[in-house]
Amino acid sequence: MAKIHRAEVAFATGQRLKEIGAKLLRPNPPLEAATLALGACVISLNQLTDSLRTARNSYPNYPSLRKQLAIASDEIFTITEQVEVILAAVQQGTADNSVTVTGWGSELISLGQKLRLVQFVPSAKEAV
Repeated sequence: MAKIHRAEVAFATGQRLKEIGAKLLRPNPPLEAATLALGACVISLNQLTDSLRTARNSYPNYPSLRKQLAIASDEIFTITEQVEVILAAVQQGTADNSVTVTGWGSELISLGQKLRLVQFVPSAKEAV
């Protein structure tokens, strides 16, 4: 994945997490559809993390870029773990009460926003 492509994938996946979260906030949310969509998001996030780890080793002469790619990789890995926890809870059918589902929806919206804010290249000030 190219740098700009990584940012596009992260932005699109973050947007998708926010959409899934918004659907879980509605009455009688579609849990089966949410499970499938979350599974697809986890796959995208895992591919993105792998791509960042590979890219980090591809720029030996640019320490600031390597550092930023490592930070982005760690942030996305953390988000992926949190999405996997929510996915597991949805798959187990532990959504017996609407409070839990609402909590999942709010958490997914928050994670989607965090994912959309991940930076893949250092700022101009750090790059010097």
